[in-house]
Amino acid sequence: MQKKIFDAFAVVVVLALLAVLGVKLNAAWNGATEAQSQTRAKDGAFNDKLTAMKNGTYQPPAPPPVAEVKPASAPIPPKHTHWTLASTFKGDSDNPDTNTDTFNVGDRWKIEWTTDEGKFGPQGSLGAFIMSPPGAGRGDHNASASGAVITHSGKGSGENLQYWAGEYYLHIISNQRYVVQVYTQD
Repeated sequence: MQKKIFDAFAVVVVLALLAVLGVKLNAAWNGATEAQSQTRAKDGAFNDKLTAMKNGTYQPPAPPPVAEVKPASAPIPPKHTHWTLASTFKGDSDNPDTNTDTFNVGDRWKIEWTTDEGKFGPQGSLGAFIMSPPGAGRGDHNASASGAVITHSGKGSGENLQYWAGEYYLHIISNQRYVVQVYTQD
């Protein structure tokens, strides 16, 4: 009885293996046939082109369209490396709300700043706004496009670029030591 079960099991395994092998062989055969038919189609098209060339009736395909090259919408400003110091402003927590003297700058300038902890330690802060002086044609208002140009807590440093010429002053609010320098680009 066990031998019959074993023989039946062996037959099932062999049939399963043959089925799997048959599927793989069939796929390989179909793939080869498909590849051969693609090659024949390419060869036929090539031969048709050769015949047309010999007869003088061959029409080459039109070239692909050439993309139109457009100039950039705005010129890229040249990179300048020379900066001239226009003004330096220093303060500490004894002067927490200060307006600086006015300064004149060209159309590309920057503000560099450093700050150190004061009486309040790391909870101290430095903030600055670019302001237009009265009579500068813009009234006494915040001239910065982004509001505060410096907002920092604790010790640190940084810089930011500005892109409009004019006469300005800084309104600085700080409860710690700071140095703010304005540079204009030559």
